Amino acid sequence: MARSERLLLVEGMADKRFFEAVCKLQGLDTNVQVAPPMEVGGHYNSKEGVFNHLSVLIKQLGDGRLKRLGLVVDADYKAEYGLGFERTVDRVTE
Repeated sequence: MARSERLLLVEGMADKRFFEAVCKLQGLDTNVQVAPPMEVGGHYNSKEGVFNHLSVLIKQLGDGRLKRLGLVVDADYKAEYGLGFERTVDRVTE
């Protein structure tokens, strides 16, 4: 898919396939690029990969290369994965 001005950044390939199907069902498949970090210049696909590449994409919002940016990350249980909901929100806010 050609690079879109509307990007939904997801953690990995399973998320990409899921959200592409959702976008297609909603008629958004030609308007929104769904991609994990590595497909848009990031170093690796994961929640941390999303956070690490977010500042680059925010700059692209500022210079007009992107018009819209959304992201989907899991708010895993803190005891199992280390961040939990509150820390995940904090990381996005940072």
